[in-house]
Amino acid sequence: MFTTTIISGFNNNANLLIETPAFVLSEEALAELGISVNSKNLPQDSRTGRLILQGGTEMQALQAAWNKLVSFSHFKEVHELMLRQYNWSGHAMLDQEVVIRLDMARFEPGLGCFNVWWDCSLVDAATQNVLCSYQRCQRWYTA
Repeated sequence: MFTTTIISGFNNNANLLIETPAFVLSEEALAELGISVNSKNLPQDSRTGRLILQGGTEMQALQAAWNKLVSFSHFKEVHELMLRQYNWSGHAMLDQEVVIRLDMARFEPGLGCFNVWWDCSLVDAATQNVLCSYQRCQRWYTA
């Protein structure tokens, strides 16, 4: 379901945007990301009757998608420095159509490395509203 983007040390990586096609946030899609959800335990939205995913589940899905969407090649090392700026702007519903967006916010060349900040978002496909997001900070070593 997810297509992996290979980021290579030989390419110009200064303005990357990785975005999935719209997909349904179903129990099967969450299971592919390694997250199990029991729909019988989810609360219902009082207006629509749709099942609401808890914020932690949304964020887990967004973070788990990283390993399915991004792979590194031709780097000496890639260090995860931190995950920060967690934000929940709304609730995702089970069986809602969403898009995962990984957008490079900052790219700073250093001596033998690059400091990279990604804005990672779970976005409602219909309205383009961000449901939850976080920032991933990395250091890519090339030498």
